[in-house]
Amino acid sequence: QSDINNGEVVNSATVTADGPNGLTATDVSDSLNPADDTGADDDPTVEPLQQVINVTLTKTGVIDDGGDGVIDAGDTVTYTFVVTNTGNVTITNFVLTDPLFDASGIVFDNTTLDPGETATGTLTDIYVLTQDNVDDGFVQNSATIEVDDTVIGLSTTDVSDAGDETVETPDGNGNTDGDPTNDPTVLDIPQTATIVLTKDSEFIDGNGNGIP
Repeated sequence: QSDINNGEVVNSATVTADGPNGLTATDVSDSLNPADDTGADDDPTVEPLQQVINVTLTKTGVIDDGGDGVIDAGDTVTYTFVVTNTGNVTITNFVLTDPLFDASGIVFDNTTLDPGETATGTLTDIYVLTQDNVDDGFVQNSATIEVDDTVIGLSTTDVSDAGDETVETPDGNGNTDGDPTNDPTVLDIPQTATIVLTKDSEFIDGNGNGIP
């Protein structure tokens, strides 16, 4: 992995030969590659390695109804983010941004990711549902991960995916669970429409005769 992170393999070999009468000869290898042969003797052989920096971000959420069984304004959402290194170089610097809230408080359990490794970040009650969310019947959002690795001089970004690879037809609100890549995270909010009407009455004896 360090070879790929360096972007090249640099190496020399040595040959030793025994001749008659106790004679020996040695030589350090020279490169015949035009790209790295400087013309001097014993140039090391340099093999460039392609570096690919890439990450994927998934965002899932859970709504806490506060224990009353009804999701309404003021209830909170906990979002969980999973960053996966899908490139071939180690990444050490990634920044999460989310337009719903300040994502700087999210701490990931791993900050150095080799290819194939993941990091998970969760912060409880990081978003409070608004009445507009409840009226819409869902809260929909995407986050963005940015990797800017100054060591290897490469950068990349990814918009979060909901983690559901099923392709579905959106409902009347535009709500959908899936799209193969970078679909927004949608949390459904069950809607209930109830109203209570009370009617009171009071007799007023207008002329004071005690008779309606």
